[in-house]
Amino acid sequence: MRWVLLVVCACHPASATTEPSPFDLPRYAGVTRCGPAAPPPLERPAPPMPAREPMMYTVPPRIDVEGGLTADTVSREVQAHAPMFRRCFLQLRARDEHAGGFRVHLGFAILENGTVAGIEVHGVDPTMNECLCDEATRLRFAPSERSIVSYPLEFGG
Repeated sequence: MRWVLLVVCACHPASATTEPSPFDLPRYAGVTRCGPAAPPPLERPAPPMPAREPMMYTVPPRIDVEGGLTADTVSREVQAHAPMFRRCFLQLRARDEHAGGFRVHLGFAILENGTVAGIEVHGVDPTMNECLCDEATRLRFAPSERSIVSYPLEFGG
């Protein structure tokens, strides 16, 4: 007597709606936010954008300040904290000796009482961004009208 074994297999394609694993980490988008939330934007019309020629040379970083304080006032306070911001870069260099020079954009609101809120750091390393965010919470300005700031920080060497 002969026995015949018949095996039937059915394969189904993977479901299009797969559940994300709780161990899947989101990809770092290059932005770190910290500090208290900034109040809603200033209620005034945006000025028209000037026509810009393509830049063919390097110019000093441009500090954009909208509101009650001047760029010089903001720059003096940020420069007074430069050693703390540099410490963040040196910590990155200690972890990655090949970290070269780069620019990080620091954005924040200055409230009427002189404290900062709504801090955003657009950079290349999440740990360095968190360090810069923590240092930016220590910035203090003279009380004045609320201001919105975009400040480039350059690191290198």
